[in-house]
Amino acid sequence: MTAGDGPSAFPSSSRSPAAPASGREAPATDAVRADLDELAAAVDIARTAVAKGAYVDLGGMDRRVEGLCADLTRLPPVDAKALEPVLAGLIAALDALAADLSGQNGGAADRDADRAAEPVDDRAAAEAAARARARAAYRSDR
Repeated sequence: MTAGDGPSAFPSSSRSPAAPASGREAPATDAVRADLDELAAAVDIARTAVAKGAYVDLGGMDRRVEGLCADLTRLPPVDAKALEPVLAGLIAALDALAADLSGQNGGAADRDADRAAEPVDDRAAAEAAARARARAAYRSDR
């Protein structure tokens, strides 16, 4: 998925969003597991897209993760503990996606730097090249 093309890779969960812990009963463990699995599948789709050079829309991911965290805290401790391996796998997948995106962004900086080194014929192109050199320089300092 490219940014601005199609739906977000991280749409809302298929069930209603998590409500505040006060005054609400705990969510069903199976429902939380299903949400964890849905989010993991969305992360896998995003990683595949990034590997193919596409830019992904991560809109909604923060709300999904926040809702899952709220649900996990409302589960009975024994049920939450049973989901720990699933959550650890999701965290590893999110870390891998972050690394993929960093690599993608680094590649874009390299392409910008290459373009900036090419001769330019007009003022707009010269300004774009200067911006690309600045972006590349900023990223290389990090």
